[in-house]
Amino acid sequence: MHLKLLKYFIKIIRHKWHNDILLSINILQEKINDIDNIIKVDKQSEALDTVEICQTNRKDFRNRLYTPTLIQKIDDLYYLVDCWHHRIIYSDTVERPIVSWNVLDENIGGPHSVVSNGYYLITENTGYNSIKIFKRNRAVVGYYFYKEVFGIGIRPHKTEYCPQTGMFYIIGSGSSDLYCFKIDKVSDRLILHLVKKLDFLNNSYTRTIRIIEDKMYFVSGNNKIVVTSYTDEKFKVISEYPVQNELTSMNDIYKNGEWFFITATPQKIVRTNDLNSLKNGEYIDMYKIYGFKGTPYYFSDFDGYTYLPEITEYSSITRFKIKDGEFFDFERLHDFGGPLIESIERKKLYNV
Repeated sequence: MHLKLLKYFIKIIRHKWHNDILLSINILQEKINDIDNIIKVDKQSEALDTVEICQTNRKDFRNRLYTPTLIQKIDDLYYLVDCWHHRIIYSDTVERPIVSWNVLDENIGGPHSVVSNGYYLITENTGYNSIKIFKRNRAVVGYYFYKEVFGIGIRPHKTEYCPQTGMFYIIGSGSSDLYCFKIDKVSDRLILHLVKKLDFLNNSYTRTIRIIEDKMYFVSGNNKIVVTSYTDEKFKVISEYPVQNELTSMNDIYKNGEWFFITATPQKIVRTNDLNSLKNGEYIDMYKIYGFKGTPYYFSDFDGYTYLPEITEYSSITRFKIKDGEFFDFERLHDFGGPLIESIERKKLYNV
């Protein structure tokens, strides 16, 4: 009886907004089963696995990217944060034309990252000081909308997950606080475990956190990189690395071998094997060497490549391999250049 009711409901709303469908299915299933939200269907086509984006309107913003901040492989799918188009899209291949990617959410204000522990997936609704949580669909590959949590500081900006602690960490970029979520052992639900005020950030705008070798790195606008403990939940400062003014507005820090790579706004990417050297301006500027065109943003690794999106002035996804600090097999995917009017108008519709 439950399965027939669910199938009937899907047929009625099949042509609605993708995220609305996911939310509606979630609400319906909660009424059917108070224990868990499980979508059970016979056919993959009825599981809302995909909603193909219409390709007939060439001026549709969905045909392109505008400030993609992160691309990430989760399970067997690829998720792309299209920040100023206010959407998260996904595909079964990286190379698929953007217009044919599927929509996870396109009703979200300027998201910046997406991360999963294999059961829950989190992304930031940055412009509205909240996060959106999606839950893994047990019937087919993918995730469906579960709930939104409000009051996540000011402009939640970057989410990290640590398998060692089983914790999601979300930085409030404008409020200098960290929100830590984990799965409750009793209810098996994702709960807010800890909120930590980070006084060492001195209320500076902080775009990212990154876990490197069992330490947490805070890339701050406070003219320094701060490294802390995190597994003990104390976030005690271990070291600080001042930077010169040209790196004040840092976006990300990433380590490969002995080399640290740092991206910054505007249009900056550098490398060093000694963070102490940054205070003297001693680093290798890689921007012109590799022909970057926009502002490099968040790093990610999967399928044997390092991926690095370009944002703001020029939107694209770059990928390459790294050996001894050098990039090779460098290529640019989904190369859209500067924004068109449809992208600029789309950006205005939501807070970013």
